Amino acid sequence: ALDADETDIAVKNFVNQYGLKFPVAIDKGQKIIGTYGVGPLPTSFLIDKDGKVVEQIIGEQTKEQLEGYLKKITP
Repeated sequence: ALDADETDIAVKNFVNQYGLKFPVAIDKGQKIIGTYGVGPLPTSFLIDKDGKVVEQIIGEQTKEQLEGYLKKITP
């Protein structure tokens, strides 16, 4: 996951609140956003174990939707 607008503390609290088990990065200089051509936020990228982007999701997602996407890429 990537965040470009929140503070380090806000992101850490979010990760802890939801028990996220995947890497979350903060793109303060928006270099990653530019690299991947992210337009509207939120945008989620699902990346498989080989580093390949397998899904790009634009807009907010429910917990159930995200769990469904994660099941698709979990080995």
